[in-house]
Amino acid sequence: MSRGLSTADIIKLKENDKEKVEEFYKFSSWTDDDYKEYDILLKQLKYSYGKCKDDCKEKIVTKSKGDALEDIVNFIIERSYFLEVYPNKRTSTNEIDQLIVISDYGKQSIYSQGFSRELLQFRGDFFLGECKNYDDSVGVTWVGKFNTLLKVCGDCKFGIIFSYKGLTGSENKWEAAHGLTKVIYKVSDEGDKKYILDFNINDFKKLNNKDTNFFKMIKAKKLALSTACKSEALYYDCDEKEELETIYKEMINGR
Repeated sequence: MSRGLSTADIIKLKENDKEKVEEFYKFSSWTDDDYKEYDILLKQLKYSYGKCKDDCKEKIVTKSKGDALEDIVNFIIERSYFLEVYPNKRTSTNEIDQLIVISDYGKQSIYSQGFSRELLQFRGDFFLGECKNYDDSVGVTWVGKFNTLLKVCGDCKFGIIFSYKGLTGSENKWEAAHGLTKVIYKVSDEGDKKYILDFNINDFKKLNNKDTNFFKMIKAKKLALSTACKSEALYYDCDEKEELETIYKEMINGR
């Protein structure tokens, strides 16, 4: 007697798994009130990076930018349901902007609901976030420093650099800061790859949309880093043949 699964059994298992994944994303979805609060935080972030009035002092502007950026990042993490953030933690030599860990209720939900741990998109018990409130894009030097910080913090393999203008270079090219994140990924151990991801104003804007989810965005960014394509092409499910062909061509041509 064959022990193999029948086609009907396989289809049923796939349907059950699909429902479980959709349930995971429902847990991490936002309420209408969350979106209202987020919209305010997003406007504050945009305003803080606007042109300063003549009577503004530089130190006040810098603090305003930092607060606005950290406030919206902390909101995103806390509203993910499965995560919680410990902001501004210090080691003996460095300051960690965000120490992001799996919350107790997140751990319990993963266990009780039978969610795959892989859906969180990172390994271990924590990852690091770095907020760079600069007017310009974040350069190679800061990516290198963040990589060192990840090493000294338990050899952490996952980190996100949050900024307004993002990393220098192009997400789908081997140049500047984006290129360095690709090098770090490539030279890291096989089976235990290191991801340093870019999260900028375009991503903050995308989250203000009910069709987008933080964990889905991180999944797309990881895939974009490993394949050297643009993450925008991977955010949404595409049913149309033309859209699929466009994504395929972008990945092949590296545009």
